[in-house]
Amino acid sequence: FPLIPGHEFAGVVEKVGANVKGFKPGDRVAVDPSVFCEYCYFCHQNRGNHCENWNGLGVTLPGAFAEYVAVPGKNLFPIRNLSFAEGAFVEPLACVVYGQERARPRLGDEVLIFGCGPIGLLHLQLIRLAGAVSVTMVDKRPDRLQLARQLGAQHVVMADEGQQERLKSIAPYGFDVVIDATGVPKVVESAVQYVKSGGKLLFFGVCPNKSAITINPYEVYKRDLELIGSFALNKNFQAALNILESGAIDVKPLIGMTVNLEDFPK
Repeated sequence: FPLIPGHEFAGVVEKVGANVKGFKPGDRVAVDPSVFCEYCYFCHQNRGNHCENWNGLGVTLPGAFAEYVAVPGKNLFPIRNLSFAEGAFVEPLACVVYGQERARPRLGDEVLIFGCGPIGLLHLQLIRLAGAVSVTMVDKRPDRLQLARQLGAQHVVMADEGQQERLKSIAPYGFDVVIDATGVPKVVESAVQYVKSGGKLLFFGVCPNKSAITINPYEVYKRDLELIGSFALNKNFQAALNILESGAIDVKPLIGMTVNLEDFPK
């Protein structure tokens, strides 16, 4: 503050600048909040999420928790058959698309996901589309595990003292892809043991800056493990929008309460 937050959003075009092409007042749009300069070293390598002059609506620029928000025309994407609430999910799904592009899941993979919040449940649905033969979800909340079941998880495991034994019984050799969607360092640290030899661990949840975990580098070497980071999104917005508009992923069950703008500060 006083920066206005809000980086996952959709709305109606109210007015367009003189140089904006392809949009007019009244258009329904979702907005990619990432503003790349397009001329720095990383932008020239098509790695805009590492842009040296990066800005983000709701992060470094005024965002969408307001009646009006100004956005670059190049960041607009028309939405057709999505509600505005569903349109707000395009940005987080685009981050998930980018993460799975980094992790490169294969047909027939066994997958383990820690965390059944909205992000974990987006990962679940997307990786099933990518051909995972089974997805196992871990969480501390029974209601979220039940929702994971409804959305296609083959196995759900309570995060308690019986977790290790249960996961070892599901995948004795480990999982091809393990995804952390919690951002809890201790969870990430413990996740290594569940990665199959030759498998991958995707660091997706945002751990606190300057946190630390202990990993045995010999184990990474000996077992051919891949440790993969994934930061934000990188021109994956249209792909995520296409997936949502196709109906291949359902975000309606992930929408919680609806709050009016006037009540939001409470």
